[in-house]
Amino acid sequence: MSMPSQPLSIDRMVNWGRFCGDEIPVGDVRRAPELEAPSEWLSFWTQTGDAYEERAEAAAEAGHHLPAGRWLWLASMSYHQCQYMWYHEP
Repeated sequence: MSMPSQPLSIDRMVNWGRFCGDEIPVGDVRRAPELEAPSEWLSFWTQTGDAYEERAEAAAEAGHHLPAGRWLWLASMSYHQCQYMWYHEP
């Protein structure tokens, strides 16, 4: 895989169509451009995913399985966003 010809920037990484299509909450998408450097991308989305996963566990323990599934979906999509740094920050 070849490296990108332009330096990686947060603005280039935030693709509103992709995020909205994946049902990532708008608040999360709006916070992503506030990152100061692309190197913060991985920790931002990991922390976001961890927060959703905690909500999912709490909902499941309370017997709210449908909301728990939704929280898990959001966690998985947040973790999915981490992969974009995998290719740029080996």
